[in-house]
Amino acid sequence: MRKNYVKIVLDLLLAITFVLLMNPRVFNGLPFHEIAGVVIGVAIVVHIGLNYRWVINTTKKIFAPELPRKTRFSFLLNILLLVSMTTVIASGILIS
Repeated sequence: MRKNYVKIVLDLLLAITFVLLMNPRVFNGLPFHEIAGVVIGVAIVVHIGLNYRWVINTTKKIFAPELPRKTRFSFLLNILLLVSMTTVIASGILIS
């Protein structure tokens, strides 16, 4: 139960931080935007680490016919989100 609570709090903080990052002038301006971007990158890695078992099990079964379409779609969506967020964070670091 505690792990689920940590996941929910982490996801909520990720969502709030992501919304705050939409406007680069929030709080202290660009420094907050840059630091929060790196922090959100670390939080994404922690999020994946907390869901490591799901990632491994789904990766092993991705081509199995008994895997539900919803799970397959969720896995693909998560991969695309990981690639896009990695690209955004890496390009932000390079620009900074």
